Amino acid sequence: MHSFFKRDPETHALGISLWLEKKGIISREKLYRLKRKLIKREHNMYNDAGEQFFKKIYEHHFYPFLKPGAEILEVGCQYGRFTVDLVEKGHPVMATDIESHYESFIRQKIKKHPENFSFSTENVLETIYRKFGEKFDAIICLEMIFMVPEYESVIARFKNLLKPDGVLIISHRTPGYYTYTGLRHNRLEDLNAVFSNGPFKFHFQSAVELQQLYEQLGYEVLLHKGIGMVSGIIKDHWAAFNDAAQFDEARAQYFFDIEMSEKAQQLFKDNGRYQLVIARPKTS
Repeated sequence: MHSFFKRDPETHALGISLWLEKKGIISREKLYRLKRKLIKREHNMYNDAGEQFFKKIYEHHFYPFLKPGAEILEVGCQYGRFTVDLVEKGHPVMATDIESHYESFIRQKIKKHPENFSFSTENVLETIYRKFGEKFDAIICLEMIFMVPEYESVIARFKNLLKPDGVLIISHRTPGYYTYTGLRHNRLEDLNAVFSNGPFKFHFQSAVELQQLYEQLGYEVLLHKGIGMVSGIIKDHWAAFNDAAQFDEARAQYFFDIEMSEKAQQLFKDNGRYQLVIARPKTS
């Protein structure tokens, strides 16, 4: 094996897989599966302190909007870092993802109320059509909508799956994320997407654009917060000098408090990893 691959297998595997996708040799779904095979150490969101740090921030924001026993549709659940706690707290959760193997992983993690968990292998467009007629107290769609080209239509159609007082809990990539990760990794296409409206495989919105989007789609925004405004993980821009995976307890609390501050929201909302939006359909 080449010495570089031994030294940094994740970077090497990512480079190969992105080249295959760019050449049209492999689809994004197959690309993901290939990366999982190439990278021996699974990043499952439980064994990474950084992922747990951001999980705590998300949950601090969205749990107050979930009533006891709320029925939840979780779209793009991945390894179930939110799913497991929700189920064990007594929430019936219908989780979906395009990867079927997540179901067995999540079931192994659930220790209480396993009867509250169900899983369906499908993409978000399939979810919208297959679940038509069903109603949920909350839809959770975190860290995945930026990969969906039809995101505006999807967000609009989520309203059909919500009860009258239901809430949508969703996160979006920011322009600052692609600006600074582009600079960090010398990806000029990221910068072109932000500054020249160049073609790009993902999408992102500023805080102002998100407010306008949800207004146009018939939602009332209940909460709008930046996530990961001064820290990151893995290949994020902030991870280059403030990697949440390396935080000790004191440092994690220090930056959690910063994340909660209004000053950070005012200054860095457009530059974080994501922006969290909690919204409900307008009644009139």
